[in-house]
Amino acid sequence: MEVVKLLDDYIEKLDNAQDLSSSDLGQLIEKITRVVLDKDEVVLLRLNYYNSYEDEGELWSDAEKLKAKLKYKRATIIDENKAMEEHEQREIEKLRLQVELAKESSAVHNHNINNVENKNIINNTMNISFEDARKTINDMSSLPENEIEEIQNKINAIEEIVNSKDSKSKKWTKAKEIVKWIADKGVDVGITLLPLLLKMS
Repeated sequence: MEVVKLLDDYIEKLDNAQDLSSSDLGQLIEKITRVVLDKDEVVLLRLNYYNSYEDEGELWSDAEKLKAKLKYKRATIIDENKAMEEHEQREIEKLRLQVELAKESSAVHNHNINNVENKNIINNTMNISFEDARKTINDMSSLPENEIEEIQNKINAIEEIVNSKDSKSKKWTKAKEIVKWIADKGVDVGITLLPLLLKMS
């Protein structure tokens, strides 16, 4: 996470603030508050730097207060991202269960395919490639043309995310809206697109 990395960098600089002159420390405090904190956060910190300060000790006090604030902000962001990831995983699990239900229904009701062939088709569905998914969607005659185009765009977006060099966490963050979108679609679309999302895991 880029924000966490930035906070870590500033926390490290404040840890080594004893090597800075008063002027350099003041500039560092100003830069951090300008880049990382909003106006209300700065006011609540009551930093001496933005008031009249009488000695260097007040600047070192500012550095400690600012470092504590950055650590708190870092912990909050990590907790929020963790909660988001857990929510996304629950959504994926709901989609997976939806696919499982659809597979069971297919196994029961498809009388034209024997049990072995049907099982193989189901397994192949879970290992579907992006090109196979595109073809499957194009072959869904019940879907209007504009909806097919929309689904194809989602497949392209998923493929771009899967092939990116981002971390797994960032990939799931990018795919969040797609997960929500799939959850609102029919079972057939879920069966086709869910295996593509699972390629991020």
